[in-house]
Amino acid sequence: MIVERQILARLRHTKFFSLYELNQAIYELLEELNSREFQVREGTRRSVFEALDKPAMHPLPVSAYEYGEWKRFKVQMNYHVRVEDGYYLSSL
Repeated sequence: MIVERQILARLRHTKFFSLYELNQAIYELLEELNSREFQVREGTRRSVFEALDKPAMHPLPVSAYEYGEWKRFKVQMNYHVRVEDGYYLSSL
């Protein structure tokens, strides 16, 4: 919601002729937003990130995450397996 008001709303009437140009404008406004002092608490979004979040971060795994789901099904007399709403030919 903050990004919508502070970044997107400020860019809504601007025409961009390249993705690079749009990304530059977003980057500048994001830097400004992250450097702005909080109204109620001390610091900025950047200082809170540097103090709390960054030390707790770990590098991403080398291999990409692959979702897998295994279930047991009974092969029907016509050699098909019913999975949710579909019928699939068994490889038996």
